[in-house]
This record gives sequence, structure tokens and C-alpha cells, in this order.
Amino acid sequence: MLWNKQQGVLHAADLNRSLVYEASDPIIKNTGINYTQTTQRTNYAKQCFGEDPPTLESLVIRGPQESIQHRDLALVSPFDTIHMNWEFRSHNVARFLSNLIEKRIFVLPLPEYITNLITLGKNELTLQAC
Repeated sequence: MLWNKQQGVLHAADLNRSLVYEASDPIIKNTGINYTQTTQRTNYAKQCFGEDPPTLESLVIRGPQESIQHRDLALVSPFDTIHMNWEFRSHNVARFLSNLIEKRIFVLPLPEYITNLITLGKNELTLQAC
């Protein structure tokens, strides 16, 4: 929490804000046109995790057990459920997630449980079914 306070994250206006990703126009240079939006994605990652985020070595996201929603598969096995977990391990999870954002592996905008990861103070999250 102290680390976040030093970065100015713990202001009341920042606690419940949701980040908005705004796609930028392509960068046109003499060498060609860059459509990757790397600068915009880097800025978005900095908004999510800050300039120098605390070091987390693991992030565990547990999903709820859900029945199969696909029409054809639900007819074949109506009582089967799907249970998904994601576990990220790295020397620095925030930097790892930032790299995934910059390399276009994550679809933006990210869900709030990821954008608010640093202010949540937890690295094990359990998602609830709607």
C-alpha cells in the first residue's frame, strides 16, 4: 500500500476508476506505417500497473464452475461442467503482463480485476459467475 501511495494511486478518485483504452492512429514515418499502437499500449500498461509496480511472482485467477453453453456440446454432455484456472508465474508479474499487453496478446481493454490488480493487494483472485 505504501508503494502505491508513493505513486499517487491511492487517491479517492483513482480507487474506483475504470481505465479506458483509446486506440490511436497509425504512426506514419519515412520508413513506413506502424499500425501496432505500441506506444498507446505501453501507456495503457503504465496506467494499469504504474511506473515501478511492486514485485509479484505469481498471479492466480480461479474461474467459477460453469455448465457448457455451446448448443451442440450441451446436448452430448448436459451434466459436464468447465472449471478454468489461470496461473501466471514470473520474476515480475506486472512487467510480464505489461509485455503481454504491448505485444497484443491481451485484447484491450482489460477487465477491472486486472487493471486494479496493484490496488487490490491480492495475487489470488476468484471470479464469480454472473
